[in-house]
Amino acid sequence: RHATPLPFVVILLALLPPLFFGTGFTIAKPAVAHFPPLFMMLMVYGGIAIAMLLTPGHRLKTPWPSIVLISAFCVTIQGALLFVGLKGMAATSANLILQTQVPFAVILGWLIGGEHLDLRKSIGTAIALAGVAIVIGLPEVPPPLVPTLLVIAGAFTWALGQVLARRLGRDSGFGLLKLNAYGSVPQLALATLLFESGQIASLQSATWLEW
Repeated sequence: RHATPLPFVVILLALLPPLFFGTGFTIAKPAVAHFPPLFMMLMVYGGIAIAMLLTPGHRLKTPWPSIVLISAFCVTIQGALLFVGLKGMAATSANLILQTQVPFAVILGWLIGGEHLDLRKSIGTAIALAGVAIVIGLPEVPPPLVPTLLVIAGAFTWALGQVLARRLGRDSGFGLLKLNAYGSVPQLALATLLFESGQIASLQSATWLEW
């Protein structure tokens, strides 16, 4: 089966999210070193949720049970694993290891989403995994094991969340961002209360760099 070539604009749009994510991930390093990770995510997605509430838009079509499930994997669990891992390793290594989310998404899309897995995707997936293995194994000082495993687990969780969003979600674009914000804010609030401490102190001692 021959795939239809993707338009240039679509390819460009597909390249922009990794660029923005990598930039944001690097900027997050000093913030996550100061704020408790779940609390930091609560502030970020709380701000997004407020912005969405103030922005006119369509009502969410995705059922609430699906919203809770999608946001748990796309935001809460993924973010907890990712930013706790980032706290213990260099942002550069974490960014490269995080690229496992792409092959994970391809494999899970095939296993769960019923998407077509052709030879080209299979070769690309193998190259991506080999590249991550080189990043982990070749440096003179390899990234620490536990943070590395946390980042990989976060990448897997993100990929699973994306597959669930495509399979269970009834919204796209800003609607998907809205459902992730609305669903994750209560989860993150409960998680930071249960598993973290020092939230108020981190607010009081934060400098312009952390903000």
